[in-house]
Amino acid sequence: DVVFPSVVRDRIRKIIPISPVADLLPLLQTEMNATLKLTATSAKAESPASQPKPDKIDVHVWVGAEERPAFLAQAQLLADRWQASLTIEIAKHHFNVIAGLEDPKSELMAVLLEG
Repeated sequence: DVVFPSVVRDRIRKIIPISPVADLLPLLQTEMNATLKLTATSAKAESPASQPKPDKIDVHVWVGAEERPAFLAQAQLLADRWQASLTIEIAKHHFNVIAGLEDPKSELMAVLLEG
């Protein structure tokens, strides 16, 4: 577990998980787990959706509307568990959903910098 010193933690006002993999348990049933070596215990411990929402930090989950259903479900799960805002950005998929970070006038940057 990473515990940030309060001098660092207190500066974090907002996080935007983009196309998050919030629940690692489904990975236990994949070929990828031969490399990851996740167990049910480690998957749960490392899954953001199994953790409490970060205290005093605004969370806004972001995902592309054209992503695979698993990514849409993972984003919805995290938004639900953390009672966070969720944006499903039209015409974006897993590889271009971060493009808004390059454009200071994008909706993603507006959400990131608001408040």
